[in-house]
Amino acid sequence: MTSTWPPIDAEVSTAVTRQLHTTVSIYDRSGIIARFEDAFATRHNASHALLTSSGTAALHSAYYALGLGPGDEAIVQDYTFFATATPLLQLGAVPVLADVDIHGELDLGRAAELLTDRTKAVVITHMWGNPQNTRRLRDWCDARGLALVEDCSHAHGATRDGVSVGELADAACWSLQGRKTITAGEGGILTTPHREVYEKTTLLGHFNKRALAEMRTESPLYRFAETGLGLKYRAHPLGLAMAEVYLRRLDDWLLARQSHAARLENLLAGRAGISVLTPTNPDRTATFYAFVFTIDPHAAGFSREDLLRALRQRGYGEISTCDAMRPLHTYPVFAAPRSSHPAVGSLDRSHRRVPAATATCRSGSRRPKGCRSAHEPQPTNTPAPAPDVAKDAAGPHGRAGPCASRRSRLPGTSQQPSDECPSVPIRPTREAARLAPPASIAVAQPQDLTTRRAQSWRNAQRCFMLTEHHEA
Repeated sequence: MTSTWPPIDAEVSTAVTRQLHTTVSIYDRSGIIARFEDAFATRHNASHALLTSSGTAALHSAYYALGLGPGDEAIVQDYTFFATATPLLQLGAVPVLADVDIHGELDLGRAAELLTDRTKAVVITHMWGNPQNTRRLRDWCDARGLALVEDCSHAHGATRDGVSVGELADAACWSLQGRKTITAGEGGILTTPHREVYEKTTLLGHFNKRALAEMRTESPLYRFAETGLGLKYRAHPLGLAMAEVYLRRLDDWLLARQSHAARLENLLAGRAGISVLTPTNPDRTATFYAFVFTIDPHAAGFSREDLLRALRQRGYGEISTCDAMRPLHTYPVFAAPRSSHPAVGSLDRSHRRVPAATATCRSGSRRPKGCRSAHEPQPTNTPAPAPDVAKDAAGPHGRAGPCASRRSRLPGTSQQPSDECPSVPIRPTREAARLAPPASIAVAQPQDLTTRRAQSWRNAQRCFMLTEHHEA
C-alpha cells in the first residue's frame, strides 16, 4: 500500500471548499493571507511574513530587498537545491559556491577564504530539514558586515538550541510546494525582522493595494507602490486553505517523524559502511524531510544499486533515483551564468567581466578541481546606469552592511558592475560531492520500509536518501 502526500482528508476538502466560496483572489493582506502569515510568523518567531507564489519567488524577493545587484557576491553552500542560488542571477549578482562540512552544513573556514570586498551576503540551506547552527552563523556574518539568508524549504518548524530556523536571519524563505511538509500545492513565504526588507519585498511582487497599504508613505520607494516593479508574486488562496490546515498539524507531524527517524537510526546503528547524515539529536528538532544515510560500498560489502535492487525485489517499487540534489558546481548555469537583469544582460564571460563561481567535477565520485574565472574585455555598448531611486542609511542591524550607503536597486536602475572584477577562487567541494554525487542518489517515497504500515507514514510523510560514498 502506497501513502500519498499531501494528505487530502475531510478537513482539508472542507477548508478548500469554504475558501472557494469566499474568494479565489486576494489583492491585499486580508482573509486567509493575513491569517496564514500571522500564524507562520508566530510559529517561527518572526516579526514580518510575506506569502509568495513559490519558494524561488521568496528568495528572489529577499535578495532584491537586501540590495544585492550587479557585481555583488553571495556565498552560497554548494550542497543545496539549485533554486537557492538561481534568483541571484536575475539580479546580476554572483553566487560564490562554498563547500560544506561532513554534516552537510556550510564550512565557515572555506567560506572565509572566498570573501572579497564584493561579498554582501551568506546563503545557507537547512538540507533535509536538519537545522544548522544559526547562532554561530549570525555571529560570523555580523563580524563581517554580511547579511544572512536562510533557505528553510525543507525545514518548516525546525529548531536548534532553542532557536527557530529563520529567526536570526535577515531574510528566511520557505517553499510551500506540493511535496513540502507545509504545502499549498505551489507557494512560498519569507520572514524578516526588518521593516525595510519587508516593504521592499512587498514592492517587488505585491503591487497596488497591498504595497500601498503596507509601505510607509515617507519611504522614497512609496511612489512606486501602485505599479510595483513589474512582478506579481501573490499566493493562491485555495492552496493556502490547505496549508493553513497543515500548519496546525505541524507539531504532531514533527513528533511522529522524530520517532520514525530514531527507529531507522537504531536499525542502521553498528552496520559497517553505513553512516547516518541526519541523526536525531536532543539539541534540535529536525523535520526529516528526508532521512539521509551514506553507504561506503567497500566497507558495507554492497553498493547502493545492490540495496535498491534487493528492496525492489521485495516489492518496494516506489524507490526511485533522483539527481535534483547535487552540488551546484555540476550545473552549467553556474559554470556560465546568465542574467535577465537589464543593466547586466548576459553574464556569460564572453560578454561581461564578472566573477564565475564554478569547479569542474570529473564525476560524482571524484573531488572537483578548483578553478578561477577568466577576464574578458568589457563590451562598449554597456547600458548606462539609471539615476538612484533611494539611499539606505544603514544596514539591517544598524551597522555598515549590505544595505548601508548603497543604492536601493530597482530593475533597470542599478549601478554597473565595476570594470575590475577579481577572480573568485573556488575551493574543491569535496564534502558536497561526497554527500550528493551526481547519479548516485536514490529516494524512497513515503513508506515504512520495514513494516509497510502505510497509515503511519501517511500521517508523517517521509522519504529516504541513499548516497554512495566514494574515496576522493
